[in-house]
Amino acid sequence: MTEDRMALLELAEKHAGGDFLRELGQWTLQRLMDLEAQALCGAEPHERSDERVNQRNGYRARQLETRIGTLDLQIPKLRHGSYLPAFLSRARLQSRHWLPWCRRPT
Repeated sequence: MTEDRMALLELAEKHAGGDFLRELGQWTLQRLMDLEAQALCGAEPHERSDERVNQRNGYRARQLETRIGTLDLQIPKLRHGSYLPAFLSRARLQSRHWLPWCRRPT
C-alpha cells in the first residue's frame, strides 16, 4: 500500500499541469487491471505459491478514449484463458472503432 501512495505522490508532482487527471485515470485503471489479474492467477507476479492457478504472459497495449484524453493501457495477458477488464468490453471497443465510419452525413 505504501508503494501505491508513493507512486501517486510522484505522479502528482510530475504532472502538476493539465495532464494530471489523464495520468491519474491511466494509473488507476492500470492498477485495477493488475489487481484483477493477480486475483485470477491466485498470486502476485513472480510469486511462487501453491494457490497459483494461472500465470501472466506479458501485456497487450490498448488505447482507451475518454473525456480526459486517450489513456494508454497495458492489459495483462494470461497463459491459460483470457482476460478483458469489465470497463473494456468487446462490444464497446468495436462500436467505438466503427462508429465514425457508420455515421451518416447530415
